[in-house]
Amino acid sequence: MFKARNIPIIFKLLSLSLLPIFFIYLLYNFYYIPLYEKNILEDKKEYLQNLMSYKLEYYKLLLSKLNKSDADTNLIKSSAIEYLSTLSLNKNKYFFAFNYQDTTLIVHPLRTELINKKAYNIKDADGNNIYLRFIEELKTKNPAFITYNQKVEHNILPKMSLIYKDTVFKFIIGTGIYIDDVEHKMQILRRKANSLFFILTSLTFLLTYIIAKNITNRIQRILEFAENINNKNFNYQLFDEYNDELGKLSLILNSMVQKLKKSISIIEQEKELALQRNKIKLYLLTSLSENFKLPLLKLLGLLTYDIQIMKNSNPILKTTATLINNLFIQIEQISQTLELNELQKYKFQDISLTELFHKLLSKHSSIIATRNIQVSLKIIKERIKLYFDEYLITELIDFILINYINYSFDTKINITLDALKTSEDLKAHIKFELISDNEINYTSLKGIKDLYYQSLIQTPENENLILATELMRKINGNIIVQEQQNIFILEIIIPCYFMI
Repeated sequence: MFKARNIPIIFKLLSLSLLPIFFIYLLYNFYYIPLYEKNILEDKKEYLQNLMSYKLEYYKLLLSKLNKSDADTNLIKSSAIEYLSTLSLNKNKYFFAFNYQDTTLIVHPLRTELINKKAYNIKDADGNNIYLRFIEELKTKNPAFITYNQKVEHNILPKMSLIYKDTVFKFIIGTGIYIDDVEHKMQILRRKANSLFFILTSLTFLLTYIIAKNITNRIQRILEFAENINNKNFNYQLFDEYNDELGKLSLILNSMVQKLKKSISIIEQEKELALQRNKIKLYLLTSLSENFKLPLLKLLGLLTYDIQIMKNSNPILKTTATLINNLFIQIEQISQTLELNELQKYKFQDISLTELFHKLLSKHSSIIATRNIQVSLKIIKERIKLYFDEYLITELIDFILINYINYSFDTKINITLDALKTSEDLKAHIKFELISDNEINYTSLKGIKDLYYQSLIQTPENENLILATELMRKINGNIIVQEQQNIFILEIIIPCYFMI
């Protein structure tokens, strides 16, 4: 379907400039010229009325003599006909008269051969019985104007006649003038107007095209600039030598890109530093887990077993076992303190789980509303904080949320935040539960579990996601996936502590 918003700007500008000229042209040709023509014809009508009134004054004087008692009707009628015969000046300005009862022609300087003969069969140039038409017109008004085409020699000319009905002698008296000069004037006026409008339209079109082309070329350069920036070509510069709105826009865009380029450079540097710090952290956590924590716990586990045997022996061994057991407790507390200090030393900033989820759900609130997804966030433990890098855990949780949301429509997502206490430590328990009326297939979410267990065949492009799952393995985290017909459950278990 055609839409005006799809029209290029250059055509819109041309249309805006040419439309007023077009409307003026229509107004001139279909209103002003017809009005001017009407005024000329009104002047000609006034001329015929004055002529008729002046010429028939004596005729009406003759008619008034019929009111005398000794008036000779035939003599007065003859005098009246004789007077009407003298009124014609030439073949273009003349008077005619005929009897409207039987159309007998009485006076006509150009049809002398038809005098005293019936005139009902005399026709105009269009084939109409003109004298019968005179009679019809005078039935409703007297006098009356009538316009028709008259054949003059080899030409057909428009003519206007004024006819008057005399009910005394039953005469219709008329006179007229040719109005071909009016049409000729209108044609000359139209030709001049058309020529003027053609020149005006051509000049306007040319000037508008030059201006519009300049504007569209500058807009095109801005579009090319935006496309280059979108393709990360931040070295592209926008040049505009004008100081109008587009020129100022170009300066602002150049300034914005320079600031963006500087910001991106800073972000890239920070990202590189963050990756380096994450790798260092993974190495330290790996070293802590493999070289310190696990051997110490194994040693404690073996000695604890021996102590249980010693407690069942004689009193001296029981006392010794109690002292050794207290020593082990102190060693385990030192181990946990060292582990906590190492984690807090090398992490960027521990992240509050509640704040994290409120931030991410707010971020995706628009698409959640659009897809009609019901999200329920249930917080069992309010003050959980994670031994985890904020950037990486945000990346991991955001990845899970995006995949839940992108594959959902008219569904319900239940999120539960809780803490699990084990014999060794305290762990945060994050549970995602998706309920849908349709069958669910979440390849990307299953891939997180595969990545965690290092069974993913293709390595994802998101390096932070790899670092996050690797860090989870190093600190004894876990990912659990459960699938049912209409329910998909994904659980994340990460070491944590309570914020005091």
